[in-house]
Amino acid sequence: MTNRAHRSLSVAASFAALCLVGAGAQAAECFDRDAAEIKAGNATAVTGPEVGLQRSDADGFMRPRAGADLFTGDRVRTGEASHLQLKLCDWSTYTFSPQSESEISEFYSEDGARRRRVVNFFRGGFRLASGRSTEPGSTEVRIQESGVTMGVRGTSVLLAEVDGVVYAVLEGPVKDNTGYQPRGEVGFWTGDNRNAIISRLRQPGWAVTVGPEGVSEPFKAPDIILQRIYQAFVPAPPPGEEVAATSPSGAGDPEGDSGQAAQQGATGSQQASNAGQTSNKGAKDLPTQPSEAGVSTESNFNEAFPSDLFPPIEDLANVLSGEELETFGGTAPGGRGFFSALVPAALVESGPQGDVVLDEGVAFIQMHIDFDARSLWPEVGVSFIKLDFSVSDVNDLTIEDRDFQTTFLRSIGAAVNTPFDTALGDLGVFRPEDTGIQFIVRKGVDANGAETITLDTTVIFDENDPLQPTDPGQRAEAFFNGLEFQPGQAELVRFSGTFADIATRTELENLPRSDVALFTGSGSLNVFPIGADDQFGFVNSLFFAPGFVQFQIDFANRLIGGGQSFVFLNIAQGAPLSSPASSIFPGAQVFIPFDTPAPFDSGLFNLGLFPLSSLTNDPDVFAGQLILRGSDSGLTIAEFGAALNTDSGLDLLVLDFLFENPFGPITTSAELLSLQGTGFYAGFGGFAQLVLGDFAATLTGNARVEIDIDFDNRTIGGGESFVEIVLDSDPQNIVTLTDFMQSVPFSRAEGDLALFGLDSGDFANGVIDNLNLIIRNDQGLATVAETDFTFSDAAGNPGVADVFLQFQTGSSAGPP
Repeated sequence: MTNRAHRSLSVAASFAALCLVGAGAQAAECFDRDAAEIKAGNATAVTGPEVGLQRSDADGFMRPRAGADLFTGDRVRTGEASHLQLKLCDWSTYTFSPQSESEISEFYSEDGARRRRVVNFFRGGFRLASGRSTEPGSTEVRIQESGVTMGVRGTSVLLAEVDGVVYAVLEGPVKDNTGYQPRGEVGFWTGDNRNAIISRLRQPGWAVTVGPEGVSEPFKAPDIILQRIYQAFVPAPPPGEEVAATSPSGAGDPEGDSGQAAQQGATGSQQASNAGQTSNKGAKDLPTQPSEAGVSTESNFNEAFPSDLFPPIEDLANVLSGEELETFGGTAPGGRGFFSALVPAALVESGPQGDVVLDEGVAFIQMHIDFDARSLWPEVGVSFIKLDFSVSDVNDLTIEDRDFQTTFLRSIGAAVNTPFDTALGDLGVFRPEDTGIQFIVRKGVDANGAETITLDTTVIFDENDPLQPTDPGQRAEAFFNGLEFQPGQAELVRFSGTFADIATRTELENLPRSDVALFTGSGSLNVFPIGADDQFGFVNSLFFAPGFVQFQIDFANRLIGGGQSFVFLNIAQGAPLSSPASSIFPGAQVFIPFDTPAPFDSGLFNLGLFPLSSLTNDPDVFAGQLILRGSDSGLTIAEFGAALNTDSGLDLLVLDFLFENPFGPITTSAELLSLQGTGFYAGFGGFAQLVLGDFAATLTGNARVEIDIDFDNRTIGGGESFVEIVLDSDPQNIVTLTDFMQSVPFSRAEGDLALFGLDSGDFANGVIDNLNLIIRNDQGLATVAETDFTFSDAAGNPGVADVFLQFQTGSSAGPP
């Protein structure tokens, strides 16, 4: 966006702030139980000569006063040089431009279907800042002539008509009165099918057009369109008066620019201010450089901090000083933020005739910055750089380049927790040793005119790279310039494979299937604590942690997630992190449903790449994604990655591959309770492995499992239920371990499913550390089950195993 567009946005927000402050003093309590009608909100500001309000039972329009109550069925309109702001009872705000008309068609009280809030848009334009609720589509706008409905959660969006075309432009998340910064999203659907999203806006500054033909694909809104839209929201000053084109405290005033004008509070009027916003105006400027004829500041710096790897640094005047970097943290809610971008990459070879480009690709960066900890890149997994030469066009990742040379993925080892005080020359320039990466933190201005920071990153991997060397004389490079700071947490975690392996939106839409499938991953999932790094990206692997991931894929309706989609981890108390000599994990069980289905066409970059934030509202998932791989002939594999919060206080990164499960869905708790009689689940074989002495050697073998189930008394286990592990890969060292399972009630099931996470307290001999039992509804009956478990021998050496089980009548007779 150009500086001119920035100024247009800032001026518009500032004028709105001047004209609307104080209107909330007249606001009344919503959902007044003594009122004859259910109130929908208030007209909090009325500006200009032609503003009208028509009651549902009236024929004509009247001019509303500031503070007038609004009810379901009320219609509002503005004329030339007129503006109107409404504050509805969900704290959503509608600011209407001139020549606009809309109707509050549905609004229900807390005693009714309170999630339903619908405004009909007829003409003109308005800025909508959604309110308290962050449920998908909780605030709905029907764009009347098109038959399209826009659902808005946790964000601010512009809806405006320009030259007969209706644009919806995402401005970005805004803080509501609670101070919470939600994940902003705008979805569009037709008719009443709100589960079939046909388009989504997630990136500020992006837009769609809406018309009788439907909704366009999202695109970056041209500056000329943004200027015309924002100009319509600048109120005309009253005759004879001048209005300054800045907000009361200057550009970037958090109250004026919050999109939340006056709100009802204990003192009558309250601003939804950004409490974390601070200014750098009090910070010291960069130190004055000595006057040297013909020598620039940049030359002095580059001479003091030479580099054979990175090009000379320019524009040092825009680089944050060390003091400015230290004091900037107030701009980030919770002291955190991130940078994310996709840019071109190149594989280059140097020769006597100069550099030759061997291959073109793309580079993806996601990097966090932690102002509380005063560090860049505070953890691995959720901060990474990926250079990928399997595709070559950042604007179209569906064009494959199968002759690519290589792909680089880095959760930068030596760059983890790069302290602010390691900056070069008391400037925001960082070159973590042995990484091939340079960070430059610069001063910037965000879309609202507020001070922010930007990031320039240079990535050069060459033959001297200790982690991912290239061939001699070659280097893989990418340049990220002007990355915009985003408060909060980024969407994704590290993912393997290449962009070309990810199914495209077209391939997903063309899949020749119309059934519902389950893709699962189970066993000892790849689980790691977030925060440390080694040459592979991680250390302290929680390898011995039985878990289960399952996603439902509805091919008929082209939906991912919902139904029986979840992740479950069952980590033993005291389980070793990487070896028996390492620190001890406090133990945790984590069950997270992915109960919000997303359409195939909602993936990032037009690919089958789905952020978990679109599939669940569970706060224990703070980043992650599901990746669908395959082609239009079939979906072969899925890849799951998530950064999870646990009750133990340790954040975990979980990565696993998912394959289609040939058996039926998991038996539900209700189905389990409906069955009668007794029986047991039995299985033999599977795989078992024991790690000896700090990973010095392993023993392998198999296991036998028999578990009683009493449908009448609603218990599993007990009786002679047992687990026997036989490790016989070394004829000189055959180990047999046996443990007996105690009775466990059906009520221990997780997530209303026949999924039981058991621990050492449910076994008698201290051999089993954790065991997952999953009962599947094969052929309409609970006839098959699967187990994954961890165990230990008498010396404390850890092991893993899995056994598939089938239902039999009678009861277990104990170990043979």
